[in-house]
Amino acid sequence: MATTSPKAAPKTIEYVILSTPEEDALNNYFLMLSRFAFDTARDQADRQRESRFITAGSNWTSFMTSLSHLAVAEKFYYSLEFYKLCMLKKKEARKASHDGVLKELERVREIYQHNLGGTDALWERKMAELCGQLMEYVNIKKDTSLFYLRLAQNDGLLTDWKETERQLKEFNDRLRDGFPHPMLKVIKDVMNRELSILTDLVQAQVSISEWDFLPALLNINSTSEKLKSWKGIHVLDNQPEHNKGKIRSKMSLLDTIPLPELYQWMCKMMVVLLSKFSFYFEPVLSQQATATDMKTICSRLEIDFISLISSALRQSSLVCVCLILDVNGLTKFKGSGYHMPGSPTLNLTGLSSYPTMIAIPKVTRN
Repeated sequence: MATTSPKAAPKTIEYVILSTPEEDALNNYFLMLSRFAFDTARDQADRQRESRFITAGSNWTSFMTSLSHLAVAEKFYYSLEFYKLCMLKKKEARKASHDGVLKELERVREIYQHNLGGTDALWERKMAELCGQLMEYVNIKKDTSLFYLRLAQNDGLLTDWKETERQLKEFNDRLRDGFPHPMLKVIKDVMNRELSILTDLVQAQVSISEWDFLPALLNINSTSEKLKSWKGIHVLDNQPEHNKGKIRSKMSLLDTIPLPELYQWMCKMMVVLLSKFSFYFEPVLSQQATATDMKTICSRLEIDFISLISSALRQSSLVCVCLILDVNGLTKFKGSGYHMPGSPTLNLTGLSSYPTMIAIPKVTRN
């Protein structure tokens, strides 16, 4: 009878950072990326490429060229330029994308691996490992770029939530298991925040559309807290003690860097979802507040749907606007209002399966 040997435990790799000039330069470079200082990161990589050619060699020069191009690709990613250029079908979109950077990093890694038997095998091995893990990061960025493009092309409509959920889970799993190198921790943290916020936003949108208000509200609140945390992140807290003095001198410059368009888009999506949530939830809220209070509350929203629809009605011949929900196929439908996770679901049939979510003006039933 054949026996199977137990699988060997994955090898744990320890990364020892010796704080050499090259490693300090790399730490500062990735810090710049994590703080959206892409131009500063690119300039630093360019200076390193030119100033350390004699001491660090041609391999270092090639690596710095790749990092310079990576800073440009990251800027295009977070400024959403990749979307704008792809929509216009510009050639610059591919040139400034992560595809070219991935090919460059692969070439640099192969060079370092080929030189493992040289005079500085430890350094060559460390750089080959760093390039390989950086390629994992770039690959995720490539795939999330495509995800944003598909989302934009569908006007933000999630026609296939199951597929969207699968893609987001895959991104998060790859991020959790990938590139554990300590130099990449700051950019990994940023990517983790981004995917976590994106997941909350998508789940909130789906819950609102299914009239599932409690998880929608929790997702919106979670998004708000994560956006605040991301904005106020203090990277010195995550730095080794010996690096803090070197980085602190750069903090005043980094603090002036504006938040990128991708972050601003997430903020806008959150407030739009909050407005949509309040619009759908208005029949429940109006039972607990006066008409004057409701008008004041709704006026503070980014989009006051109630006021906009009421104004449009006054300028038209329409009598009423009703929003109807088709609950057929909604396995978690429990009716309007907040419901605990264990609450029983409603099995509506016939005309009852098309309840009125909101009516403007309110319909009085006799």
